[in-house]
Amino acid sequence: MNGRNKKKINWRMLFNVIGCLYIIIVIALAFLIYNIPSLYTQLEQNEVNEIRSQLNERLAVDQSIVAQEIEKFASEYKLDIVVKQEAAVIFSNMAETSFSKLKAETDNDYLSYHGAFEVKNGNGIYQVWLAIHKMSSQVFFEIIMSILMTGIVILSVIMIVLVVILFRQLILPIRRLQKNIMNLKEYRFDELQSSSEMEYDALSEDLSIFSEDLLGKMSKIDDNYSSLERELQEQKERTVYQKRLATAIIHNLKTPINIAMIQNERLQGYLNPNDELELKILQDLADIDDQLMNEISEALLVMNEEEIVDNNATVINVVAVAKDMLKLFATLFEKRHLTVSLDAPKEIYGYFQPLELKQVFHNIISNACQYADEYGEFELSMFAENGFLVIEAYNDKENTENIDFEQVFDLFYHINDEDINFGSGIGMYTIKSMVSGHGGSATFEKKDNGVLLTIILPIEEVRKDA
Repeated sequence: MNGRNKKKINWRMLFNVIGCLYIIIVIALAFLIYNIPSLYTQLEQNEVNEIRSQLNERLAVDQSIVAQEIEKFASEYKLDIVVKQEAAVIFSNMAETSFSKLKAETDNDYLSYHGAFEVKNGNGIYQVWLAIHKMSSQVFFEIIMSILMTGIVILSVIMIVLVVILFRQLILPIRRLQKNIMNLKEYRFDELQSSSEMEYDALSEDLSIFSEDLLGKMSKIDDNYSSLERELQEQKERTVYQKRLATAIIHNLKTPINIAMIQNERLQGYLNPNDELELKILQDLADIDDQLMNEISEALLVMNEEEIVDNNATVINVVAVAKDMLKLFATLFEKRHLTVSLDAPKEIYGYFQPLELKQVFHNIISNACQYADEYGEFELSMFAENGFLVIEAYNDKENTENIDFEQVFDLFYHINDEDINFGSGIGMYTIKSMVSGHGGSATFEKKDNGVLLTIILPIEEVRKDA
């Protein structure tokens, strides 16, 4: 290694070291400023610990001079103190000596510590009431300002040193390089300067190579960007088309549902008004039609929004949503002979997006209807605790060998090939995505003779009239 390269490394290493030192000092000062309250508290706590330690030592002296030692101690630290032994006052610089009255009359705003405690030593047991005044804000301010001013002075010196290094090692060589370029331009070869400190003699060639390389890369980037822009535009057009097509399909669903509603009304005239079962079935069909119309209207509203707003949460009774969804699936539960139970308080109010909350419960109950063992049990429980809403859904499932519990939340996950025709593979994925989007968690595990889905969501509980 030649001398010039060695010198270049040395000054750059020095510059980096000084620069790191500068950053460390800035961080240290910022940390100090940020932690001024903690520092003040710590200094007061250290003072309290020191005073109590000194008090224990003073109380351990010969009993005949304990009062004199405590008096000196109180004067030295400017304390309010009362010392008793077997109800006899050993020393007090307070007008009141009753500990209970002292505690009631104490002004906490001016004290860093006050309290009553016992000290046991060879002289017996002392009852002590001690009040320590807060550290003077002026003294603390002077300490902090001294540290800050010292840090600022050090930073200023470091900055001056860095500027000097930059000037000597960069500015001056660049000026020499500029002068040499002008001499070359005017063919004054005899005036060319050479220096052992010069680091930029090959700068022009390096810049030329760099420019050619950069030009080639920029051309390639421009081509790639144009291609990506075209792909994004095509994808955007496909998305818009698919959205319009999906909107049209969903909108067209209203027609058969309206026809079904009309047929239900006609059918009502042919039924026996005294047959409660027939009337109940007809009413269930009407309720399902109404529910479908509401769901279609909400789907169209979401799809036609230019931008989905995340903060349109409203106060919702979570338990009521769960009950409505259980009622919607009642027929499926009856068909599969499932025993359904709900363990929840009467009301749990919180801020949620209505569509997302309904979708979560829909997927939970739908999975239970599809995959629970026939003649089994489905148990849904929920409670609010420590700012979280906990939802637990258990259903009987004797055979769980084909379930991959680690991948059950993956998109398009199916238990087996037969399940592909039975489910969409997005129910559990949707639950996980929605819950994670609100800072919650979802787990799925085997429990007893079935499986348990646990959902934990942050909840800001509100009153019913909120």
